[in-house]
Amino acid sequence: MSREEFDEFLSSEFSVNEDGLKAAVASLRKDGSPFVVPMGFWYDKTFFYVSLSPTRGGTYRMRRDPRVSISVFRHPSPAKMVTFTGLAKEIRDENNEISRKIYHRYPRPDSYTADFEENWLAAGKVVFQVEILDWSGLDLAKVEGDLARHAQTPADKKFIARGANL
Repeated sequence: MSREEFDEFLSSEFSVNEDGLKAAVASLRKDGSPFVVPMGFWYDKTFFYVSLSPTRGGTYRMRRDPRVSISVFRHPSPAKMVTFTGLAKEIRDENNEISRKIYHRYPRPDSYTADFEENWLAAGKVVFQVEILDWSGLDLAKVEGDLARHAQTPADKKFIARGANL
């Protein structure tokens, strides 16, 4: 997976009939142990963004220790995913612009209305901008032939890639 494929994957759109991409965001507890929470996200091909309520544990954890590890994946086969580490920085979200991008990235059933969106935003949102420090990606759709053979050999650059200091 190239850097361009990494960017394209994290920026991909999806329809109501698809599960879409979710991020598993790991932040650190006071004792240093990781705590993982699934959530929606926004990616602008430079930074990765998450939006949380101000009273959520993740907000406290990222304010205290900005180190995060994030995995984003597509559920149906063939597997496609990226994992990266980064530093989360709390930023201002004027008019909930980024929070709204995250909210609208995920198609909603007809029962979700503008009122629901406003209620979701009413509790307040805290946005963290994540600087990506290093990453790895996997795209099993690129595997040719016997997958078991690939699993026992060094990384095949066609479907596994790593990068640093993006």
